[in-house]
Amino acid sequence: MENVPEESVKFLISVADYLEVKGNYREGLDLLNKLFGMKIKIDDTLKAGAYLNAAFLSCHMDENEIAEKYIIDGLEFFRKTGNCDKTAQALSINSMILFLECDTENAIKYSEESLKLLENSSNPLSVDVKGNLAAYYSGSGNAENSLKLLEEVTEYHREHNNKKQLTQTLISIGGVFYQTGELERAVNCYEEGLALLEDLNDQYTLAVTLYNLGNVNFTQKKYSESLTFYEQA
Repeated sequence: MENVPEESVKFLISVADYLEVKGNYREGLDLLNKLFGMKIKIDDTLKAGAYLNAAFLSCHMDENEIAEKYIIDGLEFFRKTGNCDKTAQALSINSMILFLECDTENAIKYSEESLKLLENSSNPLSVDVKGNLAAYYSGSGNAENSLKLLEEVTEYHREHNNKKQLTQTLISIGGVFYQTGELERAVNCYEEGLALLEDLNDQYTLAVTLYNLGNVNFTQKKYSESLTFYEQA
């Protein structure tokens, strides 16, 4: 294999990054594929990062199966480097792709592995992984595990005064309570979310919260109140 200066490889990867920012996803992916096809020695960390970039580019083009392949290939190199944070990130992305493909079982598997790698890390990614894993648990009917993770995420966002993320987490908790038939607890979460939204310019989340309150009231046969929430949404 030919030795190529590391800076040259970094330059090619940075060009692919630039093409991604510009929205030229196919060109960026073609460039990385050329890099992968070269018979040259590439540092494992750089190679893993390039595979992760290729996965992002594929996701932009809704080519999820191809993105999954790039991530699996990249994981091999991340594991070689022992970089737990980057490996966890790749696992988390793969879990999201699998969830979109309705493969909840494997989405949970990869997400749990990601969270385990971040167990003793201060990386904020662990909060995102917990939120995603909670959604996967909820989708598989495991409300108990979902709520446990969402409570941890809620605590983190309260401590860091992340109002937007806290609101979204409260809505997720409300959704789990709604699924389990605990309607009053669902309402409490949605109403707390509404109070936080007064300080935020987030019309989409506001609409979702009002719509969810409409659903709860409809389930409770409070049709007039339900209609009001639907109209506000």
